[in-house]
Amino acid sequence: MKKFILFFSILFVFCSLSGSALASPPTTEFVVSETTEFLSDGFSITITVIDNMPISTYASNFTKSGSKEYTLRNSSGDILWQFKLNAIFDVNSGVNATCKSTNYSINIVNSSWKNSAASSYASGNQGIGNATFVRKVLGITLESRDCQVILSCDKNGNLS
Repeated sequence: MKKFILFFSILFVFCSLSGSALASPPTTEFVVSETTEFLSDGFSITITVIDNMPISTYASNFTKSGSKEYTLRNSSGDILWQFKLNAIFDVNSGVNATCKSTNYSINIVNSSWKNSAASSYASGNQGIGNATFVRKVLGITLESRDCQVILSCDKNGNLS
């Protein structure tokens, strides 16, 4: 009798855990691509595409979200600042994708850099973000860097 009760208790716990896991599919974030370009002035730019997607999407129409991050590093490899474009796409699988919203975030790591302008918008199957960063010392602008980030989604929901 004790074995019978123990078996059904374990079965009940397992079914409860399985049911709650199926109720709301978890999302995961993974890096689609990452490229680094080394500039002649010693700086480097890393572009990272991140996909935020449900673990399984079987629908022909679905929503896809992701981001593209632009990171500027100095010659020592230290991060100076980051500009991250986030976008949400409506995908009609095999037919088309449309960007329906965008936003951005800025992370200044080196305090001599400031963000002087930033914007983002949706255009067709792309989210587009623009930003300008300036490096100032004692209030004097020593240099300015512009970045443009374009996150695209193809008709199958693949981000680039």
